[in-house]
Amino acid sequence: MSGTGCEKIPYLTRGSGARVSVTPQCGAIRKGNPNSEWEETIQRLNSIAAAPSYGIPAAATLNHNNARTTRSSSNWYSSTASSSASCPPPAAKLPLALLSQAVVDIADGNIETAAAQLAGVKRVSNQRGDPDQRLLAMMVTALSSRIAPTAFATATQHLSELCGPEQRNGIQLLHEKSPVFSLALHAANVAIVGAVGDHRAIHLVDFDVSALQHAALIQYLADRRVPGTCSLKVTAVTDPTSPFTQHSLTATLPAVGERLKKLAERAGVEYHFELVSAEELDASKLGCEAGEALAVNLAFALSRVPDESVSVANPRDRLLRQVRALSPEVVTLVEQELDTNTTPLVTRFMEACVHYGAILDSLEATLGQDSAERAMAEAALAKKAANTLGREASDRLERCEVLASGAPGSAWRDSGRWGSARALLTRSLTASARRRQGLPSRRRTACCGSGGWGAW
Repeated sequence: MSGTGCEKIPYLTRGSGARVSVTPQCGAIRKGNPNSEWEETIQRLNSIAAAPSYGIPAAATLNHNNARTTRSSSNWYSSTASSSASCPPPAAKLPLALLSQAVVDIADGNIETAAAQLAGVKRVSNQRGDPDQRLLAMMVTALSSRIAPTAFATATQHLSELCGPEQRNGIQLLHEKSPVFSLALHAANVAIVGAVGDHRAIHLVDFDVSALQHAALIQYLADRRVPGTCSLKVTAVTDPTSPFTQHSLTATLPAVGERLKKLAERAGVEYHFELVSAEELDASKLGCEAGEALAVNLAFALSRVPDESVSVANPRDRLLRQVRALSPEVVTLVEQELDTNTTPLVTRFMEACVHYGAILDSLEATLGQDSAERAMAEAALAKKAANTLGREASDRLERCEVLASGAPGSAWRDSGRWGSARALLTRSLTASARRRQGLPSRRRTACCGSGGWGAW
């Protein structure tokens, strides 16, 4: 925050902190030297205009001694706003201030007070308005589902909504239309192509097959100047114990594989697709052949697997041990970067406002206000927000973390014990990727509600 005369206003501005990022985490754990030259195969994305940004009021802070939420006895908003009359907070921040106070009341058990505050914010929110109004509507709905669950989805309904085919279609659309997601998936592909080098036979083990990502990967492999025919064998891993792996998903994956096979044939890539249960994730059962370059893709997968804070069995670490046993050339990790795993409600709310607000801005830049695709993508995003703020313990099915804490799970912490090098998407690498796509090398840091996007 600088150069505006408004430094004293206590707002957590989007992207202004190093810990809170508007981009998903993306990194690669790979063998050998992590600094090999990246292949220039990223497809060009449309440049997006800098979207307006606003701050999130810091109505509450965490007392790190007892992990309880506290707030000042004085009116934080009026006192700080009056201290800088030359730069008053925009009107959009007033309902956000009320919303953040409602979160504190919910955390303190003052449900009736919180409900009244949420009702007030709801009157100025609009699911079809600008990104500010859409964020308000999303947060009100998410918090209301927490204090009045019977009026919204029950636990069973929540599971069905978050894991059903409609939600999956919405998430796929979100990955396609929001640069926040699409760039991360493209970067994962670049890491895979760079790691397999000149191998003609590539075996990809994927825990959540994305047709968008795989279609781009096929083209990347076809564009390599490697003599002979390139082959890509995809093993899609399904977990019958996961709520995200339903019968309908398992039934549709072969059809996805057939469509990708036709695409690969047109690109001149030999393509094979098969399903395997997570219980059978073993090199001897995967049909790994000599000379194959094995890669593992964990795009948006680990945040859906419970860790030690949810289950003493720690399925997430068990999965990572299985991946390690495969000895792949590269493991790509892509996750939304927001601290919503074991953190208190107030912290999760602040993280959600920053992160989901940035995603709404990205959709504003790529889709029309009344677009049916935008409505579908934002409906899927709203369900993710309701999971983040409305659910606790094992009912919270997606549990995102930040890279600074070693997230996702123990993947970053334990990678050194794999005898591997970590090739993270550092600031210089992401800047290089953005240049190759024609995007600005650095987005403006939002400041006092007048900026745009946080720096990458």
